[in-house]
Amino acid sequence: MTARSRLPLPEVPVKTLSGRMLAAVLCLAAAGLPAAAQQPAARSLRQLNMDAMANLGPDGILRVQQLLKDRGFDPVRLDGVLGPLTRAALTGFQEKYGIKTRGEIDNQTLFALGAVDLAAGEPGQGR
Repeated sequence: MTARSRLPLPEVPVKTLSGRMLAAVLCLAAAGLPAAAQQPAARSLRQLNMDAMANLGPDGILRVQQLLKDRGFDPVRLDGVLGPLTRAALTGFQEKYGIKTRGEIDNQTLFALGAVDLAAGEPGQGR
């Protein structure tokens, strides 16, 4: 294609173009966020009881196991079971980061792992 065969571009006011570009960028940015980040927080972190134990199912435990492994506390098996190896990895993580060492998944541990969305709202309640 030569320079002579190109069609001329329509003239668009800069103000209109910049507004459209901004809208497109904002839409693309929001589309790239996880669903949880696009919605307002269900509860404030200030209201989160850090001593509450999370009652996680296998998927939640598996996620915690992966997060522990990613941070150098290998639970050996990524199986979604809160067994002795996972408890040992939890205890090691909790000791290193000054968290009350229980070998259990509590809100403070979930917060330190970056999994606040798995945290329990009240003692003994979780996802």
